[in-house]
Parts: sequence; C-alpha cells; structure tokens
Amino acid sequence: MTTAVSAQQVAVTYEGGLRRPAVRALAPLDLEVARGRAVGVLGPNGSGKTTLLRVLAGLERPTGGSVRVLGELPQSPAVRRRVAFQPEGPLPLPVLSAPEFLAW
Repeated sequence: MTTAVSAQQVAVTYEGGLRRPAVRALAPLDLEVARGRAVGVLGPNGSGKTTLLRVLAGLERPTGGSVRVLGELPQSPAVRRRVAFQPEGPLPLPVLSAPEFLAW
C-alpha cells in the first residue's frame, strides 16, 4: 500500500493581534490516506476542514507537525503539477461541465 497523504500532528494556529487572541484553526491531527482511496472531510463550521485542505494543497504552512503529499512537501513543484484544489466559491471556468472541468 502506497501512501498518498500523510500528516503527523499537523496543526495550524493563527497569531493574535493587539486585542485578538491567537486562534487554533486546526488541532493536532494525524491522517494517512492510501493512494487510490477517496476520503471525505466532515465537521461543523470552524472545525478546520478548509484549513486542512489548504495545508494539503500547499497553500498554507502548518504551525506544527509535518505533511507529505505523494511523498513530497505539499509546496513542492512535483506535487503542484499533480494536485489541484478547488475551494468553495464560483468555479473559475463555469462554462465547463464537471467532467470537462476535471479533465482541464
């Protein structure tokens, strides 16, 4: 079994400001996903789902722990060529069907 995603004690905390306390957006989390598996990320608002996906996509660095995607750091060019992330919101190419968008 080859591991596609590996996260050990990955956590994200946003620093506070003058009158704002620090915010722990993602509590330490362990995650292993085998290559070829589909995984859903579920939880209430504010539970860290989007933060986790942003870390796995290399758009945000964790403040604790370590993450590997396809054996590499998520920010590596090798991962960026093979992994895509579509956050919530309007699609960048709304004229495409779902299969066309995935093929693109």
